Amino acid sequence: ISHDLRTPVAVIKGYTEAITDGVISGDEIKNATDLITTKAKQLETMIDTLISFTRLNSTEIRQAMKTQSITSFISEITREKGILL
Repeated sequence: ISHDLRTPVAVIKGYTEAITDGVISGDEIKNATDLITTKAKQLETMIDTLISFTRLNSTEIRQAMKTQSITSFISEITREKGILL
């Protein structure tokens, strides 16, 4: 997880420093900012996934979960969606 989170941060940091230092200029700035945006969205997705995973592993959530038959679950969903099996 650590490596997966650090990689987009390193890319974002590297490109912003390159823009600030004038290493990237002109038309290259557009490409760099597009990449920064892409990596920021990737990082956001990973953080959201990590938060969701943490919530699922919390004792409070696990205590609220109940065992349910997969057959009755599928029947309930298909009935709600109007899908005939």
